[in-house]
Amino acid sequence: MKFLYRLAALLLAVALATLVSGCWDEVETEKTDFVLGLGVDPAPGGNYSVTLSIPSAVATGAGRAAGGGGALTGLHVTGEGDSFLAALKEAENQLEFNVYLGQLMLVAVSEDIARRGLLPIWDALLREHYISARLIMVVTAGPARDLFDVAPAEEPLAAMAMWDTVNSLAQRGEAPISFLFKNVADYFDPGVEPVVVMLEAAPAVQTMGGSPPGKGGSSGSGRGGEQSADMSKSTVTYRYDGLALFHGDKMVGKLDQQQGMSATLLIGGHGGQRCDVQVDQGKVTVEIARVRRSYQYRVQDGRVHIDIGMAMSVKVPESTTSLNFMNPTNIARFTTQMNQHFAKVIGDTVALTQAVQSDVFGLGLRMQAQNYRDFINLDWDQAYKDAVITIHVQTKVLEQGRWRGATGP
Repeated sequence: MKFLYRLAALLLAVALATLVSGCWDEVETEKTDFVLGLGVDPAPGGNYSVTLSIPSAVATGAGRAAGGGGALTGLHVTGEGDSFLAALKEAENQLEFNVYLGQLMLVAVSEDIARRGLLPIWDALLREHYISARLIMVVTAGPARDLFDVAPAEEPLAAMAMWDTVNSLAQRGEAPISFLFKNVADYFDPGVEPVVVMLEAAPAVQTMGGSPPGKGGSSGSGRGGEQSADMSKSTVTYRYDGLALFHGDKMVGKLDQQQGMSATLLIGGHGGQRCDVQVDQGKVTVEIARVRRSYQYRVQDGRVHIDIGMAMSVKVPESTTSLNFMNPTNIARFTTQMNQHFAKVIGDTVALTQAVQSDVFGLGLRMQAQNYRDFINLDWDQAYKDAVITIHVQTKVLEQGRWRGATGP
């Protein structure tokens, strides 16, 4: 009898080992559509339109005869529904294979949808799918679908090209990077609001002959409901169009490129921006090497007063100014004018965010950490709108010399 018990235990252990080591949740790549980009647009009747951008290797010519791969094309599938989730399911139903969003790199939302609210999109994506922590959101003034129609010739995947564009902006300190998970976290935190990069696509330019995508181009793989674009034949550049300001999950305003750069300096840009500064000697281009910030809060006469100190180190290329930096008087006058310039443009940008109650700088979070007793007694949305915010800038010229790529003799 003991032998039978031991045999049963052994068989059970073998069976469990087989189940545990098996791939019960495997994703068969040859039977899966990997979505890299997702666009959300308004549809008639207040509905949603969702576009899925899927790269697909389509065998052509000799490659097909040999059983090998062929040209890389982009498959676009669009679905409509009375909610974002319904539109997403409608788009998925048009595909032959299962849809996998674990590789999703970018969600593009039209401005109309952003003003309607992003909460339904966040909720559906985070509930229904495994989402990458590096997923980025962007807002576009036009249709989001248009961003996926073509891609740069050197990068045939539109979502990857846009992701690289946003990442490059962040690396250069020109804009904050808008990860979806951070947007959601900012939505739930009472001391900060989401901020999202805005992009737009320039018109396609023919580079290798043939028709542009969607106008007589590649016919695709023949799978139902799909439109195919041979993106290696067209090129487009994605242009930074400023920052979308949010109050909660709804877009309430936007900053242009220069205002967005000023906001990034205060949000937490690490430097590297190149800015034009108007001084007595004319317009001078400077590179911001470093920024250090300090914050002081006080509540006086029922209003929040915030003093923000910004210590900025800058570099000035010799090709952009005729100033003699060997003269201490010239340096002092130049830095004074730079201080005034940056204090004004950053202050004006902060005022724009106050008008729409969009604390994208996280000033409420810092006040919560420094003056918690005062903060908990405030309605921060109204307090931020009425706050007296003063910007103090102190610049220091680190060096003057030629930049790599600088214009001029």
